[in-house]
Amino acid sequence: MIALLCIQEDPDLRPPASRVSVMLSTKEVEIPTAPVQLPLELNNVYYSTLPTMSRTIIGHSFPSSQIDFSIQELEIATNGFQCKLGEGRFGSVSKGILANGRQVVVKKARKETTGFMNELKSIAKLHHRNILELVGFCSESEELMLVYDYMPNGTLSDFLFDPIKKQVLDWRRRFNVILEVISALAYLYERAGADKRIVHRDIKPANILLDENFSARISDFTLAVALQNNMDESTPLAGTLGYIAPECIVGGHLTEKADIYSFGILVLNVVSGKTCLEFTSLDDGLHNLVEREENGFIELIDPELVKDPGFDSGDILRAIIIALLCLQIDPDLRPPASQVLVMLSTKEMEIPTAPDNVHYAIPQELNNVYYLIPSSAIQHFSEFDCRDDIFRG
Repeated sequence: MIALLCIQEDPDLRPPASRVSVMLSTKEVEIPTAPVQLPLELNNVYYSTLPTMSRTIIGHSFPSSQIDFSIQELEIATNGFQCKLGEGRFGSVSKGILANGRQVVVKKARKETTGFMNELKSIAKLHHRNILELVGFCSESEELMLVYDYMPNGTLSDFLFDPIKKQVLDWRRRFNVILEVISALAYLYERAGADKRIVHRDIKPANILLDENFSARISDFTLAVALQNNMDESTPLAGTLGYIAPECIVGGHLTEKADIYSFGILVLNVVSGKTCLEFTSLDDGLHNLVEREENGFIELIDPELVKDPGFDSGDILRAIIIALLCLQIDPDLRPPASQVLVMLSTKEMEIPTAPDNVHYAIPQELNNVYYLIPSSAIQHFSEFDCRDDIFRG
């Protein structure tokens, strides 16, 4: 009966999600009789199936339901690609407005399209509220362009590491960003029906975009890798120094736990307001926390957060300890994304004490362990203060 209420032809007659939840969970609630305004009659139930379109783009075929734009459409939308926001590893980024008024950014590939094809294949079938929506693409001739929603508040790093802008990032907003990022990562690894896990490989504040409400979107899948379930993979070194997991630097051993490590670093960025280059100043605070010294973690916290009327030292301590769990040397000891999400969102859940076998990244030094990085691998790295693939005005 409730299902039939949800598929009425007039959308205004369909009950809101909160009402559906109450009707399903509370037997005492009286529900209306079966509606009569159903779209089509097929045993009194309307069924619809969306066709899966197969696209062939520069020799690659994959299912996609995104819009296939013409070059002319995107030239008009971007005013001839004049409103350029920046240059990334694989091309330029321009802001535009589609004919229907939708604000977008257009990533235009250089001649080398490997990174773009990788991004397109990785993100084409992803649908999550905290992953940047791929609106469409253009593949006329040899040019490849990707079209994404425009995020008016730019990147998390734009706010987090700016002494003025960071003032709008109170603890509630920062905590929501942390939750949204780990929710998206859990989706990448554990989405229903998927035979592969998507490992992003470049989780960092510069790749977390913020919408008008400061809600987070993970962006830039140019380095992403699809792993068969229950398998790991040896891959070339790639990512941003300071966020790359130790096992990837040493031997190229890649699992989704590499992203969990990067997420742990990101949480320390969010809590401290410091870049990886400044993490040496956190040594004493982390040591105090590991040694269980009371209130030793306070010096880890961004002073702007302490000024926040909603400041909750218990919540922040919980976030720091979870970050340290994500930074454990042994990737098998790092919690899966779904467990991190539960630990962060359920205050009643008891979490382990701070581990003492953690690594937090410093550019060429990782807790006094030095890694020789071959020059051939440098091309895969992002810069620390990277502005690659910017989606901001």
